[in-house]
Amino acid sequence: MGRILFHREPTVAEQLLSYKYTSLLPVKRLKIALAPALCFCLVVHSPALTQTKQSVRQPVRAASPLLYYESSPTQVIETFALMQQANGGNVSAQHELGYRYLVGRGLPADTQKAAEWILRSAERGMPLAQFNAAILYTHALGVPWNPFKAYAWFKKASEQTFASAEFFYGLQFLDGLVVQRDLARAYQLVSRAASAGHEQAKEVLADLRRRGIDTLSARDSRQQRSATDTTLGLVYLHFETVGDAGVSDSTLFHELQREMGNDAESSDHTPDSTSQSEELETLMKEASIGVPEAFTVLGRLHERGIGAYRDLIRAAMYYLRANRLESPRAPVLLYDLVHTDAFMRELTARSLAGDKDARYVWAALAAIEFDRLLGPAQALKLLEENVSANPPHAASLLELGVWYATGRNVQLDPDKAIALWRRASAAGLREADVRIAVAEVLLGRPDAANHVPVLQEEASKGSILAQTALGYCLENGIGFPMNKPGAVSSYMKAAQRGSLTAYNALKRMFDSLRPLDEEFIVD
Repeated sequence: MGRILFHREPTVAEQLLSYKYTSLLPVKRLKIALAPALCFCLVVHSPALTQTKQSVRQPVRAASPLLYYESSPTQVIETFALMQQANGGNVSAQHELGYRYLVGRGLPADTQKAAEWILRSAERGMPLAQFNAAILYTHALGVPWNPFKAYAWFKKASEQTFASAEFFYGLQFLDGLVVQRDLARAYQLVSRAASAGHEQAKEVLADLRRRGIDTLSARDSRQQRSATDTTLGLVYLHFETVGDAGVSDSTLFHELQREMGNDAESSDHTPDSTSQSEELETLMKEASIGVPEAFTVLGRLHERGIGAYRDLIRAAMYYLRANRLESPRAPVLLYDLVHTDAFMRELTARSLAGDKDARYVWAALAAIEFDRLLGPAQALKLLEENVSANPPHAASLLELGVWYATGRNVQLDPDKAIALWRRASAAGLREADVRIAVAEVLLGRPDAANHVPVLQEEASKGSILAQTALGYCLENGIGFPMNKPGAVSSYMKAAQRGSLTAYNALKRMFDSLRPLDEEFIVD
């Protein structure tokens, strides 16, 4: 009797343009706890068959799991024997037969038949099959995507003390998408799985403990004031009052390192040692894509004069651009900065002197209703002066384009928005290319699918807009076959970085299937 672990990463696609404006007075964000996206982890338990040869116990070729197909006289015989046992009611044989249909071992690959046999075994109480049934519903393999049915199967397998099921069942209580968020319950289940030796559960458990979740009671877990540190896997965002978070330099740097695919935890390189101009240039390139973590680091470097001349106006500009990209850090950082006398003096003096950065900052602050001294008409005038200058102010082109795309302080005009973004793109802002692609997709233009490759490329580089936009394309079959599990994975990636647009898209997808049972009511 052998066990085969079969892993397949879910499709990761990436992000959608948020046309919302984030007010800073006061900033309040949803309490979000997002677990890492479920990896495809199909666990297989082979039945004991006297005819079984070594080929039955060979690992599946993970590179092409649905295309692997063997056909030998020995396999034909053993497959026939397996089908006889499955039809005779042997639950292990039913599960094994479903697995073979799934990966094409000795049989033509057929996800629908695979699901039929695995579900038949699950319904008869086999915990392994119940866990795999949950995986099928999570990834829409042979069955429609349904996170609530997946939850039910994870729960059933968990009740039989199946460690992998306990772990994934516990994760359901972290994000508030399937059931009400309950951190104490999540901790209990993940801890149980870790105690049984589940390696991923051990990693998540350590993170939960670091955040103090092990000290929560069942009564107060839903009211828990989450830590804002996001340097490890899980993300907990909760800004109850602006300015109370105390975001450290190292936290901002580690978040950027994590997003760029580096090992932030093992690196001893912090913003304090960032002094070379080439490093600032690299940060600028990352920021130009639309990476909010890069903007927050740039803002902090300029705010404190680390590796660059101290420039409070440029720091505010970067925080504003990060805020436009739904950074959970930017509102706190910006609020703390603009509430200093030195900043307001410099903003006033440089704006009156015609400084483009200062005029952009003042107009952008007015747009998010932070500075009520400047009216909409005055803010618009500042941006128009910046974009008509020679050379034009690139960030102002981007910002004014958003105004026309949303009808904020101007007459709604998507075509004018796109024209402004094209100019911003010509000025070197790759974020503008993403916004153009997103606009074309959202407007439903005939050539919308032609813009999807731009979203794919920029998403792979860290653009949070492209991550959410690709989720939208996967959800709606734009440029791809419709792929709801892929959309969930894409939205989840952006939501883990703090995008409420992506989180709300996830919530909408889940709510469209939400059963009426009391268990699935969420705030």
